[in-house]
Amino acid sequence: MTIIEESQYLQIVHDSSIKALIYSLKKGNYDMFDEDYKAGILRVLAASQVHRPLTVIANSYESEFTVSIELQDWLNNEVAVKIPPTGAKHMVIVPSKDFIVRLSVEQAVDDSAKPITITFATSLEDARRQAADNLQKHLLP
Repeated sequence: MTIIEESQYLQIVHDSSIKALIYSLKKGNYDMFDEDYKAGILRVLAASQVHRPLTVIANSYESEFTVSIELQDWLNNEVAVKIPPTGAKHMVIVPSKDFIVRLSVEQAVDDSAKPITITFATSLEDARRQAADNLQKHLLP
């Protein structure tokens, strides 16, 4: 695993063994501004263009940041369409343990049909297992 970026609110990691890009929103990000969130997601997209993962893992388990309706729209209309051209075919979401934060992420996913397969995981380990399974299925003829 290679750490691509580490900031106050976000860590981006590339794991070539499972062909995955993992971004983790950090604990204590409740005071993050929408602009900080957008900038972080755009850095994830940029890393996806470079590393071309099969699976993107969105780990928000420790996150305390609520995704607003405006950000949900931005994710659906601006971000979702930019993921498939990077080669990603799957997204695995590890929802926050905070109910309100988890609900805001689930609403963002439910509001729009996505051009990639989206699943949920109970932990980062479960998400990594799903990414490994995705890679195995992708390699089978």
